[in-house]
Amino acid sequence: MRHVIRALALGLALPAFSPAVAQKAPSPEQVLADAARYTVKIQVQNEIAFNQDQGGAGAGTGFLIDRKRGWILTNAHVATRSPSVVKVSFKGGQQIEAKRIHVDPLVDLAVLSIPAQSIPTAATEAGLDCDNLPPSGASVLAYGHPWGLSFTASRGIVSGMSWFFPSHMVQTDAVVNSGNSGGPLISLSSGKVIGVNTSTYKQDDKQENATAVGLAEPMPAICRILGLLKAGADARLRMPPFAIATSGDDLRPLVAELFSGGSGFQIGDIVTRVNGGPAITTYPDLLSQLRGLNDAATFSVDRAGKSVDVLAPLRVVADPLKVRNLNLSGLVISEPWRLDNIEVNPSHHLVVDWYESGEEAASTDALISDFIVSVDGREFSSVDTLYGYLDGLPSDANVSLILKRASSASEFHREFRHITLSRRKLEWVAAQ
Repeated sequence: MRHVIRALALGLALPAFSPAVAQKAPSPEQVLADAARYTVKIQVQNEIAFNQDQGGAGAGTGFLIDRKRGWILTNAHVATRSPSVVKVSFKGGQQIEAKRIHVDPLVDLAVLSIPAQSIPTAATEAGLDCDNLPPSGASVLAYGHPWGLSFTASRGIVSGMSWFFPSHMVQTDAVVNSGNSGGPLISLSSGKVIGVNTSTYKQDDKQENATAVGLAEPMPAICRILGLLKAGADARLRMPPFAIATSGDDLRPLVAELFSGGSGFQIGDIVTRVNGGPAITTYPDLLSQLRGLNDAATFSVDRAGKSVDVLAPLRVVADPLKVRNLNLSGLVISEPWRLDNIEVNPSHHLVVDWYESGEEAASTDALISDFIVSVDGREFSSVDTLYGYLDGLPSDANVSLILKRASSASEFHREFRHITLSRRKLEWVAAQ
């Protein structure tokens, strides 16, 4: 820069372009110092769990991504999809109560919001690498609070991109432990966040000497969700009218089964584009491109080497934060929330989502994820309709429920249970 200023002062002729200058990589010390300013600790407390969340107290990591909006990024499994109190704290700071503004039903992602005025002056926003998947061999830091060791890092490399249905994850040998969830995976060459630390994997948990690999949600799909949220657009997940299969290392989404609205597809079609957009290489890539669309999309498919366009409807997945469940004497009942419910539960049976310890339901044969086939001999596919029925019963009435689950016997696919609960306790439980 000094040379340029000097040349201008002397009145020398300058070329109309500037030579490209390679950006100097930040030092590891600088990357860690920056991470300490944008990373937060997260504490979560909930008594009733939805969608197979863990009940009770939990902790994790998050990081500031938008100071003006007060937005903090973390994992969905940290923030939970359940009625929860969520608090965050910057390094050396007090706890601040946070509001969940987005908890995703597919990507392990949540966006929290805190009052902008509560953010410390020294705090900075994390830089996000939204454009690229990280290359294998890239040096990275996993930052967070492993085992309660606050604001600490481990160092490693990106081992590659690995497929764990339904996600294409960043795999790293940087050590990721309990407490790292929701924290940043940071590129040492750019100082930017390339992923959100999510989980670990090893093939057999009984192999005590085996080293688990760390997994992180990649940033491009996350940034698409963030962009929609910032624009005030609909970021909810949308599902196509078909199931997909993958084949070995070929992760292109291949149509495996058709649902309602999918008659224009054929089994074996390979989805290549949506609405003429970028090429699709994975199932998560497909689902990411469907976000923000309306009720239908044009899918380009490779059908035996020929490109075919198919216009098909999309199914919008409910926002987990707008869900409310029904509590009947400690049995928490929800509408089916799994993303393949249209295939596995075509009758749309209600689901046992939780049961409260110490309540009447805990002493029955009910299990979490049981389908509720009938209540007093009646079928219900809506918690609102079920509530209306139960609310009309006397408070001392007994309620008969037939439950269905996967069978413990190899000779059967499913088995049924009959339980009886009193109508004594009937209340709504909202996610937020």
